[in-house]
Amino acid sequence: MSRNLDLSNNIPGLYRLLDLCKDDRSNGRFDKIIISTESLKKLCNDLLPDSFRSISNINYSKLNHIKLKLIGCYGNHVLIAKLLLKNNIIDEQIYNCLTYLDSSEADQCKPTLRPGIYLLKVNIDLCLVIHWPELGCYEENAPYKKKNMVNLHRYLTKLTEHQICLINENDLECFVWNFKEDLDEETKPKNNLNGFVDAYKLVFELSCLSFLDLILENMNNKLSDLKKSQLGEWIIQLSILIPIQIALTRNNTFHPLCNGSLLDDAEFADSEVLSIYGISQKISFGWYEGIFKYFRDRPIKVVSRIGEQSYGKSYMLNHLIGTRFDDSAIHYSGVWMSLAITKKCIFVVLNFEELKSFERSPQEDLFLIMFSTMTSNLILFENRFTVDSDMFQRFQASVTLLNDKKVFQAKLCIIIPKQDNDKIVPEFSPRFKTMLLQTLDEQDAKYENAQTFLQIIKVQMTKLMICDWGPLDESLVQIRVSTLKRLFDIAISLGIEENQNKIEHLTNHDTGDIISDQVINLTEIYDGIMDVCDLILDSELNLLDESTDFVLLSTDLRFYFENKIQSRRNSSNDTIWFENLSKFFKLIVQRRINREQEWFHQNTSKFSSDNSIVKDGRLILDQLITRLSLLWTLCGLSCQTCSLKCLKNSHHKDVHDCLTDHNCYASCEFVDSHTNKLFPRCILRAGHDGKHTCNSKRHICGELCKFSNKYNCQKKCAKEIGHNDVEHICQSKRHNCGAPCSLQANTKKGFYKCPNKCIIPYENDHEQHCCENDSACPIQCPIPDCQRRCQSTDHFHALQPQQIHFCGNEHQCQENCQELGVCRVLTEPRKQKVAYQGLMQGTSITFTEYIQLSERIKCCKKIPPNAFQHEGNHSHDEGGFHYCDTKCQFCKYICILPYGHTQSLHDTKHGNMIQTEFTSEDNEFEFEGHKLRAGDHGTFVLCNLYCCEFGRHRHMDYCQDASTCKPSANKHHINVSIEPHPEKPKEYISHSLFWERTGFKDPYTTQEQEIFKKCDHECADEMHRPTRGSNIIPNRSFCELPLFHAPLKLSDAPPNGIGYISPGGHHFKCDNPAKREGSFHIIFVINRSGSMNCNDKKPLPYTPVYDLLKTNHDNRIGAVYSAVYTFMEVRLAMKARSQFQPTNKDTISFVLFDHEVIVPFENHVLTDSKSMLNQMLPHRARGGTNFNLAIQAAGRLINSYFDPTRINVVIFLSDSECRTPRDQLEQICKYNNDRGNPLYLITVLFAGENDSLSLKEMAEIADQHNPANSMGNTLRCQFFNAMNEIHLVDTFTRVAESLRNHNILLMKKI
Repeated sequence: MSRNLDLSNNIPGLYRLLDLCKDDRSNGRFDKIIISTESLKKLCNDLLPDSFRSISNINYSKLNHIKLKLIGCYGNHVLIAKLLLKNNIIDEQIYNCLTYLDSSEADQCKPTLRPGIYLLKVNIDLCLVIHWPELGCYEENAPYKKKNMVNLHRYLTKLTEHQICLINENDLECFVWNFKEDLDEETKPKNNLNGFVDAYKLVFELSCLSFLDLILENMNNKLSDLKKSQLGEWIIQLSILIPIQIALTRNNTFHPLCNGSLLDDAEFADSEVLSIYGISQKISFGWYEGIFKYFRDRPIKVVSRIGEQSYGKSYMLNHLIGTRFDDSAIHYSGVWMSLAITKKCIFVVLNFEELKSFERSPQEDLFLIMFSTMTSNLILFENRFTVDSDMFQRFQASVTLLNDKKVFQAKLCIIIPKQDNDKIVPEFSPRFKTMLLQTLDEQDAKYENAQTFLQIIKVQMTKLMICDWGPLDESLVQIRVSTLKRLFDIAISLGIEENQNKIEHLTNHDTGDIISDQVINLTEIYDGIMDVCDLILDSELNLLDESTDFVLLSTDLRFYFENKIQSRRNSSNDTIWFENLSKFFKLIVQRRINREQEWFHQNTSKFSSDNSIVKDGRLILDQLITRLSLLWTLCGLSCQTCSLKCLKNSHHKDVHDCLTDHNCYASCEFVDSHTNKLFPRCILRAGHDGKHTCNSKRHICGELCKFSNKYNCQKKCAKEIGHNDVEHICQSKRHNCGAPCSLQANTKKGFYKCPNKCIIPYENDHEQHCCENDSACPIQCPIPDCQRRCQSTDHFHALQPQQIHFCGNEHQCQENCQELGVCRVLTEPRKQKVAYQGLMQGTSITFTEYIQLSERIKCCKKIPPNAFQHEGNHSHDEGGFHYCDTKCQFCKYICILPYGHTQSLHDTKHGNMIQTEFTSEDNEFEFEGHKLRAGDHGTFVLCNLYCCEFGRHRHMDYCQDASTCKPSANKHHINVSIEPHPEKPKEYISHSLFWERTGFKDPYTTQEQEIFKKCDHECADEMHRPTRGSNIIPNRSFCELPLFHAPLKLSDAPPNGIGYISPGGHHFKCDNPAKREGSFHIIFVINRSGSMNCNDKKPLPYTPVYDLLKTNHDNRIGAVYSAVYTFMEVRLAMKARSQFQPTNKDTISFVLFDHEVIVPFENHVLTDSKSMLNQMLPHRARGGTNFNLAIQAAGRLINSYFDPTRINVVIFLSDSECRTPRDQLEQICKYNNDRGNPLYLITVLFAGENDSLSLKEMAEIADQHNPANSMGNTLRCQFFNAMNEIHLVDTFTRVAESLRNHNILLMKKI
């Protein structure tokens, strides 16, 4: 709605709180309710400026100082408008707009007020919370409006204790009082639990006051006992009414959200953002983010609900915890969060998208289960034991994958749907709520406070996103130290933290407590200070700034010292004053150091002090502390201009400067010359020797001193006026030589030359010039990064032969660890999402590729004083843990066992299968919605979750020795050539052999491994297949025998007399589908053109009809005849085992075509395969190809022998291309559909090198006319590519058995 048409902007003091928003996912049944962010921001900032900066940064504490009486108001919109008009809140013009839309003449262009909940500020204390209704919400024929009305009214009663109901007689007549019966199935309670509210009932309060007496200004007196609400906590209650989405799964990836939106890919261009720390910092929980920070000290308990579709959904959470999941009318995809706040703790409630949805893969389900188990105190798991026991295996798989006992502490509460167990539920229900609440109450909070919860859950979400299966503690310490290291510079410099450009105090990131910045009174540390004065707080001082010169950096502190503690100008002894200033600086610096060390200690105390990451962080902090200490060490040598002490940094390289005006401010000491008792200021340089003398009268000779060219000469003769000798001498006690100091030497860090001047009296003979700094060697320690000076007290230490200028301290070794193995393993996403371009045109798969990086950690040893290196090898943890450096050959993840481990198999957590490529019996196939081809890379598939996608399965590998490759219990040789690298022989292998060959431990659970051992053939009965348009997942039936078992005889009885034996020799425990098998009219349409005479493909030897075919048909057409014979034999075998409908027999028609058509037999009942074969044998390959004539012949046969009890199946085979007979095929399909008997067309390309577009198109045309689920998935229109005679026989057998689906496989690259 345009701002100009929104009346909320024209009503003073009116703020929209909750808004209705159209939600297409509800199919028009209701709208979703959202918080009106901009309006709520305006409310907060109008009442308290700058209190609302963003949805995650609201100053609830300050808003709590505003207390309001809140009264709800709902009912007829005309009466509400009259109430506002009567109380002079709106004028007649706005009233007319508000009441104009009470008829069908509503004008969309006229200003109006949207339905929702509003806050109206009546006066400084009183506010109305108004539920402005939708038109017709009380009418019986507006169910979705009633749903919206009830949801908003529920929120109104949550936000206010008292409500005014304004409703007229017409509304009362239209209102459906028995509202529970009017609820839709989705919101009806699923169980009748004792103590639970079955449905919300509206209660209308009838006031004794007449409408005319309802003056809002006077209601304060009538409601004097009404409790005022703190605005901050009231907004919190408003915010938690609406659940927020925090994560979703997509493309086999777990995606955390930032304020309900996917993380921006562009942000991942920054290398720092790629780390666990960087990603976790980007996650935000919207409104809840600020709420957690407000309640940062309150413990957190997490309850999650997870289960399958249509199992009560959010009903239990709403009544157990008090959340409002279904009220918000949101489609719950991914993970949603709501809060229930109590005085003891906060309940965080996670509502998960239904598992086993057709829209998600098993891998995505596993991510949801893992997130639930790793975050929760209590898991409400809704499951049907009899149907879905494999869901428990997924829980176990998640625990196995992470293998972190500290993470998995949740209690699992299994909810049995009433429809599954009518006997248990009635007895169980009355005690259910009490039991759950008691369980929750007895459990310790999983998170000691909200601050810790925010940190941990974001790290857990990040680890799932990047598939980092390492221990949580390892990630937490890495993130914590990374956080501290990022803050080191500003913490050392300013004594504060900076978070997202916001200045904050040094804080314990676990508890939220501020590191003490103690107020120190100067009288406590200095004597002689009369006035009470506090020392500047540490957090108010800048002590380190690379861009600022030390002189400027120290100016404020120097002035503070002179003003508050001791003035330099008034000091009689500059040496003592300098020592006091140095002590003051050391006090300031040591206070900063103590706070930084305490800050680091508090934030790492929960981790082991020996942890290499913590030690690395402490080392960096120590280096910064050393820099800080050295920076604030003063020079103390004589100023170049006067005799005061230099106040520059001890390592400065320019001239010495006392940082004064260099003037002496003492009074003249020639007191007898000043009879007026006024003593002028001394004119000499500060710190001079001798008496102070002024310039007002001539007290001394004043002639130029004969040593005026010397470094420390006072220039003027200090002898009496008119002295007899001719030598003019100043008051300086000695005149220094002034030549450059003799110290200069080559050192490990370069050439050094002392910048000072010689202070030896000029009259003393000397060969070596010595400066004022004669008690210390000024050359830096030769250890890299050490800034300390040499420990020697001999200034000329460097002039002695082969001297090394060690500082005398220990040094941290800076070399990398050299132990065998891998020090640290890091899992990170690449800098940008990868777009894999498939071999099929148009296939592009965008995904985030995660990589493992092996990292060498710095050596943990200390270099002893006066040495360049320590003893022994460099090691980050001598004798400690180093990872094995072996990598998985598929994903390149590193073994997590110690280097040199004794286990026979390596172990790792696995990642993207970057070293694999797809293969399949079909050259082209679909995988997870992507069209792929053999040879496509498996980069976007996760190594340790891949097998879960398929359940029972086989793997494919290259034969290790093709000459000796024999079938066994774990492998089966493949006799045909398969892409990729068709020239290399391949074999099927079992799951266990697959992992045995990798040298790595099987990452799947014991239960999964047992399943993987079994045969992957599935019963073809349509009752086991999901039907289109239905969410019901039927029971699947698999062969009960081992994977590569010998086929059972069809004539044998099934093992233990249970189930049946399929024509392929597999044993199934389900009912034989042949019992319900219908009959078919099967029409073979076979191309017998000249190309079918090629002998590159021949009938298979060792078959019953080989001898019949090899004489005249040892070619392609003979291979086809052999395959047709096998097809008929399979159909006969299936009919023979049928115990029902034995009279229902298939009929076969056989069409041969080239440029003409011939039909050897029509609609023959299938009783004798060999006799039918004999009718084919006279016909040899010849001529051209005409698909039009062929499909017309098939249509004629269907018409001639149409039987509504038989299903028409056309198997159309060709080895070459021809124009698609679109018109003829469309006509035949429509004709059959009109008769209620759809046509099933199966097209087969035989011996073709490339795919046949026309045959594919024919199958697609027929499939478009095929009604959904008429035959389930056992028989459908489709195209096959049979590359050779073996494939052809297999194809026909599969059609006869109504198909068996082969899994798509991944092989390692070569």
